[in-house]
Amino acid sequence: APPPQLVTNHLPQGQVADARLTSLKYRGMFHTLVTVGRTEGVMSLFTGAKFALLRQGTYGTIRLGIYYSIKDRWERNNTGLKMPLPHLVLLGGTAGVIGSYVSLPSLYYPSTFGLIP
Repeated sequence: APPPQLVTNHLPQGQVADARLTSLKYRGMFHTLVTVGRTEGVMSLFTGAKFALLRQGTYGTIRLGIYYSIKDRWERNNTGLKMPLPHLVLLGGTAGVIGSYVSLPSLYYPSTFGLIP
């Protein structure tokens, strides 16, 4: 995952209350970045980034492709009239749902095959 997502995954782990611990493992976002970078290496901050990019690329391409192709076809068939706002909202939501459904496997691929923890 990209560094901000990595930090959000690590912070709760460092906040676990335990009687044996006298201090928190991570004191904040910057401290988490520095600590993880030192202990696991700077490249560990980018673990899973390629899978996040794969999912976002797939999702964005499908969503925008569906949205604009249907919108343009509607405007061509209706002699240049603009599509009404309620239709645009429905079209955007539908395109988003389809894009999410199609790109969903890329969320599970890395952890299923043990490529990221």
